[in-house]
Amino acid sequence: MNKGGVGKTSFTLNEAWSLAQILRATKPDARVLIVDVDTQAGATQLLTGHRFTDKDPTISTLLSAQYSFADVLIRLEDSDYLEDDDTRAAFEGIDVIPACHEGKVRLSGPEEFWALRDVLDEAEKSGDLTHDIVLMDCGYGDSDLNTLAIVAADHIMAVTNVTTLGMNGAAQLIEKVAKMRRSFPHLRISGLVLNDYTAVELADRQVLEDFREQLGNLLWEPPIPRRAIVKRSQVAGLPVSLFHVKGARELVQRYDDIAQRMLTLETTR
Repeated sequence: MNKGGVGKTSFTLNEAWSLAQILRATKPDARVLIVDVDTQAGATQLLTGHRFTDKDPTISTLLSAQYSFADVLIRLEDSDYLEDDDTRAAFEGIDVIPACHEGKVRLSGPEEFWALRDVLDEAEKSGDLTHDIVLMDCGYGDSDLNTLAIVAADHIMAVTNVTTLGMNGAAQLIEKVAKMRRSFPHLRISGLVLNDYTAVELADRQVLEDFREQLGNLLWEPPIPRRAIVKRSQVAGLPVSLFHVKGARELVQRYDDIAQRMLTLETTR
């Protein structure tokens, strides 16, 4: 959530898949929603392969009331954007609200910071939002769209890599949320996940110790290890779980563990 290139979008996609599998094991019609609130539109590109414009149904045009929630929602297993039946089946139970690349949202004052939360609340009341859990794939920096996503969240999960820059980004996010809590007391950072960790590298081990010292229980361990299969899955636009190799199994177990912990947060909020 705090800087580009740390694996936020890949993390979101894989966690959505894990959450859908876990939920649907006991509730076959359970659904997970990914809301792409990143102007880079990475999740949208991975999940649809489509580049949306500022005239299309996206999060930006939803917020400006040009389209309804139902118009914007893409049900992936029924989507014409995905290439074949097997790919659509892989995303059964997962929906997405796409982003427009470089889509602009401008807020005129703090009273508008509730806009995204209000849209989601209204969609839930109308019956259009029936999802068991909603994940928002945020951008980085201080964009208005990023602020809307933070205010709309019940829990803020930060994802970064095991670097000094990643640590600085996490510190900046914690500081930003602390300041925002003065006006939005419901905000909380529920956890920080480290991605792309290599245990054999001394630098990674040292930075991990620094994260532990600074974050304590806020750090969700163990880190997600670096595995080549992640890039392969990104190119294919598919969850890591669909690749039957040793590295994938290790990652899936970590994603599942994090998903279970996320669901515990949802039941205790």
